Amino acid sequence: MPFDEKDPADNSNAPNYLCSHCGQAIEETPYCMYCGAKQKGSSAPLQRAIPQSPWHGDDAESLARIPFSLEVEQKIEAKSKWMTFFAYAHYFVGVSLGIGALFGLVSEEIVIRILCLVITGIFLYEGHVLLKASHYFRLVAVTDEADQVYVAEGVKKLKSFFLLDSVFYGVILILLFFIERLSNG
Repeated sequence: MPFDEKDPADNSNAPNYLCSHCGQAIEETPYCMYCGAKQKGSSAPLQRAIPQSPWHGDDAESLARIPFSLEVEQKIEAKSKWMTFFAYAHYFVGVSLGIGALFGLVSEEIVIRILCLVITGIFLYEGHVLLKASHYFRLVAVTDEADQVYVAEGVKKLKSFFLLDSVFYGVILILLFFIERLSNG
């Protein structure tokens, strides 16, 4: 049976496989819902994987596509380009701060240099998460195969970005408060 056909009597969850291009777990569809790559023909064996998507079974196809207008898709794509820009800005700031910390351009004190390296890691990780979110939202705009999965993954990445960002700046404010108290007291 070709992999794009499904037995209508089968009510169990659809089996998942690994994409031959990106390695993500996918349903038996002709296109990967993560990278959009066309899967090999039905005669090519697909590797089984643990299900990752919460949408399985008979409702998977009806939940896959969100009917966005062309104007909305253009706005989503524009916002994903801005997310990409800010992700690369985070990479630039992180690498610049890391180079400054490693070569002693920030400070001669080792504690400050170590703190700068920790902040470098946070900026690099935030850039990575924001770049992944941008990728998912770009896929929402340019493909129609799995919009709900892409939106869910993009929002999940944005949530983790803003959570980490909030905690990071909260800790910075607390540290500045204590440094100010120690310097005056």
